[in-house]
Amino acid sequence: MTVRATGHQSVARTPCSPVCPLSRPASVVTLAGVAELDDLIDDLAHWRTSDDYYDAESARDRAIRTLAARGPAVVPVLVARLDELLAERARHEAAAAALKSAWDTWYARMDQVGDEAERQGRVATEADFRAAEIEQPPSPDEVRAHRDPYQLRQGIVQALHQLGDQRAAPVLVAALADSACVWYAALALRDIRAENPVGPLMDGLVRTARNGTMTDEIAATIIGYGVSPETVVARFTAEPTAQGRVNLMELLADLAAGQDVSAEAFLAAAGDELAEVRWAATDGLARVPRTTETEHALLLMALDPEESVRWRAISALRRVRGAGGTAIGGSRSFPLTEDLVREAVGVRDGRVQTRVQSLLTELDDPMPVLRALHSLAAGDDRRAGAALLDGEALFRLMLRDGTAAEANAVFESVAGPADVTRFEQFKATQPKQRRRWFRRR
Repeated sequence: MTVRATGHQSVARTPCSPVCPLSRPASVVTLAGVAELDDLIDDLAHWRTSDDYYDAESARDRAIRTLAARGPAVVPVLVARLDELLAERARHEAAAAALKSAWDTWYARMDQVGDEAERQGRVATEADFRAAEIEQPPSPDEVRAHRDPYQLRQGIVQALHQLGDQRAAPVLVAALADSACVWYAALALRDIRAENPVGPLMDGLVRTARNGTMTDEIAATIIGYGVSPETVVARFTAEPTAQGRVNLMELLADLAAGQDVSAEAFLAAAGDELAEVRWAATDGLARVPRTTETEHALLLMALDPEESVRWRAISALRRVRGAGGTAIGGSRSFPLTEDLVREAVGVRDGRVQTRVQSLLTELDDPMPVLRALHSLAAGDDRRAGAALLDGEALFRLMLRDGTAAEANAVFESVAGPADVTRFEQFKATQPKQRRRWFRRR
C-alpha cells in the first residue's frame, strides 16, 4: 500500500482501488499527472472562503474550473472516485445500522432481566445479568470516529455537472440516494439526461426536508422527466412519512400547474391530518379545472381549525374566482368574511357545524362567523341556529366584554327556555371578576 500526502489530508490507495493510477486513462496520466489530478479532486471538498473574502473564488470553484478545462478525459476518474465514496458511505451506514441493532437487542435483553426480577418483587442484581449470558454489544468507537466526506461527494457531483458528460448519468442517479448530494445530483440530471430516474428522484424528494429551493428544484427535475400524476398519487398513498407526504403533495400541485391532474387526490387531501398537506391541497384545487366540488372543498377549508390553512384556502378561492391573490399572505390579507361563512354553511357538509363552533371560540375576531350564522338562522336555517346554540361558544362570547352586547342579542333571537337555563348554569360556573376600587384624592 502506498500513502499519498496531499495539502489537505493523507489518502491511502491500494493497487486494486478503482482510482489507482493503473486504472486511469493514459491521456490523464500523461497530461495532468496522477498527483495533480488527485489534488484537484481533493480540493472539491473545500467550498468555504475566507471570512474576509466571502465572495472570492473557493478551492472548489478553482478545481471545477480547472477540471472543466481539462475536458472529457477527467470524467472517468471523477465517476470512479464518486462511486468509491458512495460505496464507502453505504458501508458506513450499514455498520451504523448493525451497531444500533446490536445495542437495541442488548438494551431489550437487559430490560427483560430487570422486568423478570421486578415480577419476583426484587431488584435485578449483577448475578441475574451474568446468569442471562447477555452478549456485550460491539464498541461504537469505530462508527463514531468516522468522518463523512460528504462535502467531497457534493463537489464531485458539481464538477460532473459542469463537465456535462453523459457518461456521468448512472453515478448521478446513484448519488440521489445520498441525502447530502440529492439536490446537487437532481440539478445535474436536469442537464445530463438519465434513463428513467423518476423513482430515485422521488426517493430523494421524500428524504429532503421541506425548504423551498431544494425541494422545489428536485420536484422540477421530476416533472422535467415526464412523471405522470398517477405515479405521484400512488407514491403519496403509499408514503408513510409526514415529510414525504408533504413533499409529494406539493409535487402533485406543481404538476397541476402545467398539465391536467384529477382533482380527486386534492379533494381527499383537503381533510388530511397534516396542515402542510392541506396547504398543498389548496394550491392544487386552485390549479385544477373549477367545479362545484372543488369550490365546496375550498369553502370548507376556509373554516379549517388551522389559521394558515384558512387563509390559503381563501386565497385559492380568490384566484379561482378571478379576484386576485396569491398563495402567500396572512389572515389580515385574506380574512374570513360573513359571506364566506354563509357559503360554507350552505355546502351542507357535516363538518361545518364543528368548525364554526371552534372558530367562534378561537378566532381573534369571531364576529363575522357569529353574524353569518345569525343571518342564516333568521332566515329559518336550522343548521345555523343549531351551530350557534351547540356547546358553549356563544355563551363565552356573551360574557366577553368586546362581544357581549351583540352575542346576547343573537342569543335572545334564537334561544329557547332550555338554552336559557343552560346558559345560567354555565354562567354560575364561571369565576367572579374582581373589581378594583380606587379612592379619589
